[in-house]
Amino acid sequence: MRILAIGVVLVLLTLAGAMALLLTRPDGTDRLVRLLQPYSPIAFDYDTLDGPLAGPLSIQGLTVQGTTWSLEAARLELVWHPAALLRGQLYIENLKGEAVHFRNHASPAPAAPPGDASPPAPFSLPLALRLDRLELISGCYQSGDAAPQCIDGQLDDLSLTGSRWTLDHLIVIHSRF
Repeated sequence: MRILAIGVVLVLLTLAGAMALLLTRPDGTDRLVRLLQPYSPIAFDYDTLDGPLAGPLSIQGLTVQGTTWSLEAARLELVWHPAALLRGQLYIENLKGEAVHFRNHASPAPAAPPGDASPPAPFSLPLALRLDRLELISGCYQSGDAAPQCIDGQLDDLSLTGSRWTLDHLIVIHSRF
């Protein structure tokens, strides 16, 4: 019985050591993501991923492909606090995206006839979200073959809790403004 207890303790210590390496080593996140990539329900790839899982992270050359959409980003930088997940909150201190292009491949749905509009269903997340700063440099949206619409923008102090949200500051720069 004593040998079994020692074996269990050794396995737990090994797992804790592996998690510590993933959280603290600069290449730990890249190793973990490359290991889990074949099991992801969404196809994705990237050129480089630098930084420990606990952050800050930097991703270059990201491509994500869904069934009806795609996302490309030249660079993403993320500073987050994973320990906040234990309190039921996704806390992102800073998220910066450069040359982010989101494309919806599905043809747009036909417009609803006038006067037949209903309010959208309430938006709710399983976790509370706190985003201190989001900075977007050349963020583009494209629907089908239409010309992409690009903006630069920044938002500060976004909070989503249940179906309630607050936003302190929003700046959007578009060629038409």
